[in-house]
Amino acid sequence: MTNDDTADILMRSLPPTGWGDLATKKDLESLELATRADVEALRFSTEIMRAELKHDIENVKAELKQDIASVRTELKHEIETQVQALRIEFANQLTEFKIDFATEFGKVRSEMATEFGKVRSEMATEFGKVRSEMATEFGKARSEMATEFGKVRSEMAEMQAGFERAIHAQTKYFVKMLFAVNAMFAGVLLAASRLF
Repeated sequence: MTNDDTADILMRSLPPTGWGDLATKKDLESLELATRADVEALRFSTEIMRAELKHDIENVKAELKQDIASVRTELKHEIETQVQALRIEFANQLTEFKIDFATEFGKVRSEMATEFGKVRSEMATEFGKVRSEMATEFGKARSEMATEFGKVRSEMAEMQAGFERAIHAQTKYFVKMLFAVNAMFAGVLLAASRLF
């Protein structure tokens, strides 16, 4: 293929337009100038928008900082108010608790005193009964012991009398035996003296 053939193929591939539809160098330069002006205007407009946006952002930041500081102050005040209210409520609750505790403790003391009084009364009654029973039983025991000691004394007196009678009888017997032995010795001595 030659250059002419290539040019023919290229020309046939182009759309059917006239020379007026083709751009010239001057058209391109005008377009370039217009494009540069548009780009410059766009750049200027962008810079202005950027400056305005920056200014708006700075304003929003300042407002936001101010709002945050205001919210922080309000929140701090609200927290302090709530903490103070909680302290007061806690102090009131603690006071009520102390009063309730003292009241209940007083009731318990009163009930304990009443119950201890009843127990003391019951104990006094029971101890009185025990003392009475013990006095009765000790009286019976003393009476029985007196009776028994009387019997023992009587038996001992009888035993002593019997012992004294036995000793008296033994003494009599011993004395009789002593006289008998003496008489016997006297007889033996008398007989011996006659013999010699």
